[in-house]
Amino acid sequence: MKTPTAPAKVMLTAAICALLGLSQPSHAVTGTWDTANYSGAGSTIGSAYNWFGTASPPYWLDNTVPNGIDDVANFFPGNFIDHIAVNIGTTNLTLGSLGYRDSDVVNRALYLYSSGGTYTFATTSGTPDITAYTIRIQVNAALHGTQGMC
Repeated sequence: MKTPTAPAKVMLTAAICALLGLSQPSHAVTGTWDTANYSGAGSTIGSAYNWFGTASPPYWLDNTVPNGIDDVANFFPGNFIDHIAVNIGTTNLTLGSLGYRDSDVVNRALYLYSSGGTYTFATTSGTPDITAYTIRIQVNAALHGTQGMC
């Protein structure tokens, strides 16, 4: 008997899931903030960009907005004009990892706000993380998680 190829296995999995009324496993996405067009908003909630907002060009490269278990949000490579402030508003946000890097290691920071929404960090395995490469991240909102981070 011939072993199914990778595309055949995916189609077979999709067919079985459809027959059983199950959803297919989701795949994590990696979203990268458009640092060339959207930096320098300042550090206050009033000047913050909307995480889920629309703009032209999109805030997130390729319009890939991270919001799910294992999803990754990258704020680099950076050569930011000023601080970056991002607000999730009242929407809840789930991430597996968040990273921020800027070439100015002294004067820049990433500020994360909410207007009632929560930041939840979760992964299907391992431990979620927030990594500030050479600079700081300040979270001005509730953080949630149960995997050793929060």
